[in-house]
Amino acid sequence: MSVILEGRDMRNTQTEKDMKHLLTQAAAGVMLFLFPFLVAAGPLSGPVSPESAEPGKSRDTLIVGCDISFPPFSFPDPETGGYMGFDIDVWDLTAKSAGLRYKWQPMEFHSLFPALECGRLDAALGAIPLTSEREKRLDFSHAYTDDGLEFFVVKADRRVTSIKDLAHRRVVVRPGGAAAEFLADTKIFKNPDMRIGGMDFCMEESGLVAELLSGQADAMLVSSLKGRHMMLTEPRLIPSGRRFRIRGLAIALPPGSPLRENVNRALLQVRETGQIERIYIKWFGTPNPVDERP
Repeated sequence: MSVILEGRDMRNTQTEKDMKHLLTQAAAGVMLFLFPFLVAAGPLSGPVSPESAEPGKSRDTLIVGCDISFPPFSFPDPETGGYMGFDIDVWDLTAKSAGLRYKWQPMEFHSLFPALECGRLDAALGAIPLTSEREKRLDFSHAYTDDGLEFFVVKADRRVTSIKDLAHRRVVVRPGGAAAEFLADTKIFKNPDMRIGGMDFCMEESGLVAELLSGQADAMLVSSLKGRHMMLTEPRLIPSGRRFRIRGLAIALPPGSPLRENVNRALLQVRETGQIERIYIKWFGTPNPVDERP
């Protein structure tokens, strides 16, 4: 009898050990699964309760993510120690109109969407273009403006007065971005005679402008909004007047966000009162251009 009891006790002890081992493995598996999301989301300032961090629930003070390395949309303000830019102003106006309290959570652009999906952010901005793929993952506000690619040339260069004059001329772009991809797409200019003469690459925006002003390139292709912001400090630049691949820019929200209706209503109000147009002129120098779509 004692042997049977001892054997039973030993089996129970072994079973407990096996269960602990399985639970440890399961916990490790969960951590491995969550690790990319935790890293991508970055650190949050201040405690966040587990309940308020769930997707679809809102906090008393919203956590709003932004890419602060993307002027003129969002970047550090050296005078206040906070942040400034077109997107910063858009959200500030929207939040005030909607009666929302918030604090900024700076992070890299590629980390914004995972952080929204796992509930660590309540909203995010960063000149985010609306695409069908992104709308499958997240909720978005109505577009507060739009952007596209646009050629910019030197005002004094009388050889380039329209988009057609860029045929067989050199264009400077940043490597690996939307502009380089656009130029590599031969479908853009259906007529073979419209193909550009070649591409030059510069990593920095200042390099794009320098090549253009020095005559090493005949045009630069950048985001329309970026180019118009450059014109504020370099008046020798002028836009071609035609934008390509135009997309709306919107505020990204977690899936099923309860904020969407309130944010959209506030955006509509600040748009109707002309406030968004005023900050557009503040950061880009001119009213939102009328498109000549291809």
